[in-house]
Amino acid sequence: MDATRRTREEWRTLLSDMESSGQTQQQWCLSNNINYSTMREMRYRIAKEGSLVKAAAEPADKGTVPPMDWIKIASPSKKPPGGIAEKGCARYDDFA
Repeated sequence: MDATRRTREEWRTLLSDMESSGQTQQQWCLSNNINYSTMREMRYRIAKEGSLVKAAAEPADKGTVPPMDWIKIASPSKKPPGGIAEKGCARYDDFA
């Protein structure tokens, strides 16, 4: 494997090439003589810095996401359903 030190910019270029190659990450690393673990670590570091924008994170077609509608949520009644609190129970009066 290649023991060359690369700058962040070189890694960004390599990672971009890898993602557009159509190969799996392991296949690409083998064909480009790059250690797979090193590539994964650099990919993680660059992504953590916010320098690597993943195209996969974007929806393929933004028009396929249905619009969101507001729904009404009813608040629960104060009285619990039968069987939860019996009359005379210390907590019964909290629901009355």
